[in-house]
Amino acid sequence: MPMVRAMRLLNAVEAGTLSGPQLEALLVADPGRLAELNVLLGMRGQSARLFASSTATAALIASSTALTALTGNSAGMKNVANNPQAMAAVLASSTAMAAVLASSTAMAAVLASSTAMTAVAASSTAMDAVYASPAAIAAIAPTAWGVYGPHASRLSLSGSNVTQWSDASANARHFVQTTTSRQPLFNSTSVVNGYNTLTFVRSSTQVLDTTTSYAMPEDITAFIVRRKTLDSTYMGLIGTGSANNAGAIADSSTVGSVCIDYSGNPASYQMAVGTVNNAWELIRVRNTGTTSWAKRNNGAEATTGANALFGTVSLSIGRMNDSDVNGDMYFEGQIAEIIILGKNAADGDTEGDRITNLLKTKYALWA
Repeated sequence: MPMVRAMRLLNAVEAGTLSGPQLEALLVADPGRLAELNVLLGMRGQSARLFASSTATAALIASSTALTALTGNSAGMKNVANNPQAMAAVLASSTAMAAVLASSTAMAAVLASSTAMTAVAASSTAMDAVYASPAAIAAIAPTAWGVYGPHASRLSLSGSNVTQWSDASANARHFVQTTTSRQPLFNSTSVVNGYNTLTFVRSSTQVLDTTTSYAMPEDITAFIVRRKTLDSTYMGLIGTGSANNAGAIADSSTVGSVCIDYSGNPASYQMAVGTVNNAWELIRVRNTGTTSWAKRNNGAEATTGANALFGTVSLSIGRMNDSDVNGDMYFEGQIAEIIILGKNAADGDTEGDRITNLLKTKYALWA
């Protein structure tokens, strides 16, 4: 008898004769009907049928009780995550998206589905919600040292001047600048796939710094989405506000290359990866304490021998500290996002590949 009633419930939401508010009233009034819904959600075939119907999906999303049941049900969420129509309905509802982000069960289903992750990354609304949720960031990037995206919840502005770029992870490693003339700008001067970005002007020595020194992990991977507007010169991407020779990742004076300046060494080490001017690119640099690798977009990696990239330092965005040779060297161009992992995330690493695909889709970087 309970299964018969469960099937009647499915038929009713499919047909539209049981709306979201009506479903909510039914589930609240009769706990037995909620149990029947949970049975439906747990049955692979019936759950798939449920979310193949836009009418049924809309009814479930419109009922807070049904939505809570769904986001706590791994089989139900798996069917949602693998159904583009159902995922679109979730992304279109701020309530549903918040429920998914708050549920470890729901997030696990989303992370396991390339269909769902692509849909989330392609939605600026969903990305705003993700970057406002440290728990969601932890699910996507569990080894994150710091995550910095172009989202309102992550930026403190004075007009269009950036006074703080806040860490979206729970680590609270923020970058700040109190001197007005040295603050990068955040506006629509340079937009990548609908996102405003941070513009750094080299001649104004614009830079953001942490206010605390950190003992950086020896194994590290940095993902940087940036567009450089100068070539044939060193330009710091991630450097230090600490002592000279404390380490840096930079655009190189060698055309088409990025370089590292590892901790305790004044020399820079070039890696030819084919970077170009005035193009949005994803630069990935990883270091193990003995070797560094770099790549552009989905191209081949270049490598060089190196010691630990950073020691115990305060970090900078937009500057390379090299006062004994060239002086401090600042970035010229725009930066959309930086993600730093406390691990060596080579190709094939699940977390690293997830971040690469997220950034590729989010910023429409390559086909």
